[in-house]
Amino acid sequence: MVGKKIRAFREFRGYSQIQLAELSGINVGTIRKYELGIRNPKPDQLEKIATALGLNVSVFLDFNIETVGDVLSLLFSIDDSVNLSLAETSDQKISLTFDNPTMQDFFRKWCQFKNVYEKEKAEILAIEDADKRQEELDKLNATQEEWKLRAMGTTIGCHTIVKKGTEGNCLSFHATITPYRRKYPDLLIRFLFYKRKRALMSSEFLVVWVGVCLVC
Repeated sequence: MVGKKIRAFREFRGYSQIQLAELSGINVGTIRKYELGIRNPKPDQLEKIATALGLNVSVFLDFNIETVGDVLSLLFSIDDSVNLSLAETSDQKISLTFDNPTMQDFFRKWCQFKNVYEKEKAEILAIEDADKRQEELDKLNATQEEWKLRAMGTTIGCHTIVKKGTEGNCLSFHATITPYRRKYPDLLIRFLFYKRKRALMSSEFLVVWVGVCLVC
């Protein structure tokens, strides 16, 4: 899983394996083995790769969440470090709010994306042809993963500090990064191609997609 993330972020930045090797100081053959899952990088190696890609190393970590206890453990840890509020809504549900403008803005965009994603998914599930249905689901899920990748790979996603008492600061990094917006046209073209093949061209989905692209 770590190897897949390394490859995804490397391609997102527009780097070849050779370029990542040069930036991280890690042998290109080792980078290749990491991406193929043949070897797992040690913490110090992963830190070098994250720095080379201009990322926080935490984006490579996997959380095995299966039980309520797993969720609670993460929530308690977040509550210890980040300002958040809990409140009961009129319909007796509990809302969790992050008291940070950057986080609020991101969650607003994420909410919009998820709403449109579910709408698109419902339309796809109504397709009678099983093979076609699965093909479209795969495309939609790939779009969702790319959205997440883009959100985590931005300066805001990885370097805006939200820890209690330090809000508004940013971590500095010195990696030479392919400009974010230079990658945007290619991703948008692929997204439009997907929408054109489905003949839906939902402007709602497109607006939400562009929204996260312009976050940074």
